[in-house]
Amino acid sequence: MLTLYLLSCIGDFARNTDIPANPVPLYILEALSYIEHHYNRKILASDLADQLHIGRTTLMTAFKKYTGSTLNDYLIRYRINAAKSLLRQGVSVQETAERCGFGDSS
Repeated sequence: MLTLYLLSCIGDFARNTDIPANPVPLYILEALSYIEHHYNRKILASDLADQLHIGRTTLMTAFKKYTGSTLNDYLIRYRINAAKSLLRQGVSVQETAERCGFGDSS
């Protein structure tokens, strides 16, 4: 998601169009990056907010505003996409669940 956003901004710049008036706050980009690198671990909104030095409510509100989904929904979708990729590679269901941060394979 972070990569797509950055490519979109570069594309806008290259076409000499206006850059969005309300760019995505850095802490949202950092949250997306954190999820990308730690999706296989337990991620709580309160812990992520503490790490980003912002309030939990601020994180949750802005995350929904800029990504279109809640933090939890985004994390689940990210894990599912990672799991689909692993399953296509022939990784077992149990190992896929463990590697993607799901509590169990069901």
